[in-house]
Amino acid sequence: MNSIRILLVAIWGIMLPNISTVGQESKQISQRVQKQFIEASEDYTHLELRSALSKLNKILKNNPQYADAWIMKAYCEEELNKKNDALRSYISGYMADTVKYHAVSFEIANLYFNSGKYTESEIYLRKYKSTTSPDSDTVRLIGLSRNLSFAIQQIEDYNGFPL
Repeated sequence: MNSIRILLVAIWGIMLPNISTVGQESKQISQRVQKQFIEASEDYTHLELRSALSKLNKILKNNPQYADAWIMKAYCEEELNKKNDALRSYISGYMADTVKYHAVSFEIANLYFNSGKYTESEIYLRKYKSTTSPDSDTVRLIGLSRNLSFAIQQIEDYNGFPL
């Protein structure tokens, strides 16, 4: 999972000049903010997570709709085992750009599930499933759900036939 995130950070660095966020579609992210984000990305890549978090917090203070910064902040917080903070950051990033970050709904569902909040987990699993065909992680998480009827229905939908 960590190598996937580092790859994502590298891709962010390549794509950053073309990124605009929801609520800021009419203007590009300023070069100063882009530079700060790249510096935070480099810190994350070098596992300097507290430094990356500090930079991301500064970015988000003036750019609260910057979805990329929220998601990277969530990655840092999750690595630092700050699960509740990571959950809030994932949700903020997801809400800032639900189209770009639809897959984050799975991360949110997983964090809710692992904290015993099964109803909330189910809500985000449904959001994830509505935009993505189920993969093995989704099926696993659904199968662990305490809502057995929901789990069965999702597995039936995935398999294409009733259990």
